[in-house]
Amino acid sequence: MKKIYVIILSFIAVLSLSACDKNNGSDPVVRENKWNINDEFSINQYVGETLIDLSLIRVEDFDGKDITSHIEIEGDYDLLSVGTYDLTLSVFDDIGTYGSINVNLNILELTCEMDSDQDKCFINVESISFTSDTLDLETVYINDFINLNWEILPLKAGNTKTINSSSNEEIATVSPSGFVFGISEGTAIITIRTVDGGYVLSKTITVIEKDCIQDPTQEKCIADYLSDDSRVIILPNENVSGTQYNEVYMNNDVYYQIYVRTYADSDDNNIGDLQGIIDNLPYLASLGVGGIWLMPIMESRSDHGYEVDDYYSVDS
Repeated sequence: MKKIYVIILSFIAVLSLSACDKNNGSDPVVRENKWNINDEFSINQYVGETLIDLSLIRVEDFDGKDITSHIEIEGDYDLLSVGTYDLTLSVFDDIGTYGSINVNLNILELTCEMDSDQDKCFINVESISFTSDTLDLETVYINDFINLNWEILPLKAGNTKTINSSSNEEIATVSPSGFVFGISEGTAIITIRTVDGGYVLSKTITVIEKDCIQDPTQEKCIADYLSDDSRVIILPNENVSGTQYNEVYMNNDVYYQIYVRTYADSDDNNIGDLQGIIDNLPYLASLGVGGIWLMPIMESRSDHGYEVDDYYSVDS
């Protein structure tokens, strides 16, 4: 009986050793990992990213356990350089069985929509020209200014900055935004030069002095106006306003500001109107009023009229 047990035990031992030899030999038992992709799968991502994007890849071990987090990447690649790289993704399941798959890593160039600051996306200036409203500008008064406007093409050019200069700043100066200021009589050449490409515009501006008709308030004009007795008028004897003077100059007329809505009502609807003012003109003249200044009378959503809705319609 003991012999039978020994024989049986010996046979079991032989079988066990044979199994071990088979598993550990040149032809081991295959326990395949399961990938959701095939060989030569393409991973596409853009240059500059810091990690390879494996979000579309999943792998399970022989028992169905997710071991995606254990993927190792083999092969040379550069995430900062555009190109295609051949890589091998490998993983071990929980009992050490090895599995791998080959993939293509495509590092793509960023588009201009994704990053407009790239050199390839920069649009250079191709031309500069004065706008139509500027072409006719040739003169500016002393102590006054005009505004030069220009157009740079293409409209999406990246650097539209200009360097503006005057040939004689004692006659005229020019600001970075194109305002030309008159300093003294004479001519000056105003130059507008693009930083990008060096495109140039130039315009000769003549600085002139206003005469006394254009601006009687100039110091040189005051003496002439004040000594002109033909401009003196005499107020009525009855000075209803109570102001203590008997002579005024026409260029210093007294103006009377009127809020039409509350001044005089001509049709008994409790709202002041233009006819109410007309009816009172003799009274205003008797006060020595030389002119009337009306607060806004255009169609408006507000009582005071300063929020104008229609500049061409009188408030009904």
